Amino acid sequence: MGDPAFAPFILRVSLGLYLVLAGRLKIDTVQEFVKVVKDVSGFPDHLAIVYATSLPYIQIFAGALLILGLWTTLGALLSSYALITTFLIFAAPTFKADYQKWYGDMTLLKELVVVVASLSILYSGSGAFSFDRLRKSD
Repeated sequence: MGDPAFAPFILRVSLGLYLVLAGRLKIDTVQEFVKVVKDVSGFPDHLAIVYATSLPYIQIFAGALLILGLWTTLGALLSSYALITTFLIFAAPTFKADYQKWYGDMTLLKELVVVVASLSILYSGSGAFSFDRLRKSD
């Protein structure tokens, strides 16, 4: 049996990479993403613009924190916010194939697993190879 500190490490880095890539994909086409959020969510224009413009940056920032294992609780909270709101806006309701550009062949199950992974990191902590763990060992 391996060291239990490696489980959160693997989960943290995988989720961090997922978030960085998802955010990077949206930054390149932020105007299109704003339109999609307006169409799907039913948010008022000003709220859709703020949400769609800030989400990619939140994803990238949270992903970077998780990859590094730095302020893991903050990274997990931000990733939970990003993933739960994305789930509620895009995965829970039925959406058109036009929106597959940002989310690929998304299924409800995949999104639930990613949300649970984020919540799991909140509970388990950063695990091995993290700046948080180095700070605590002093």
